[in-house]
Amino acid sequence: MSISVFFRFLVGSRLQEGWVDFLAPQLYWRIDPPQQSYPVLLDWWVEQNTGGRHIYAATALYQIDDSEQNWPTSELTDQVRAAAFPIHDEK
Repeated sequence: MSISVFFRFLVGSRLQEGWVDFLAPQLYWRIDPPQQSYPVLLDWWVEQNTGGRHIYAATALYQIDDSEQNWPTSELTDQVRAAAFPIHDEK
């Protein structure tokens, strides 16, 4: 079963019927690369949220460390900013 079929079957109907109080997607990606990034994935969740429920996007706090192998602290502040003001194109 593909992810999109799973989503429509299990999650989509629950969102549309109002059976879900809030969404908490685990968005453990950086803002870059653009194809699969924190804001792109967050926008996808916003588009699926036809019931207008709150979205509390999880971030990868364990990655925040200004060392070379981890993410800079600015990544977290940028993700918090993106979650507070998601970019969503109305269609």
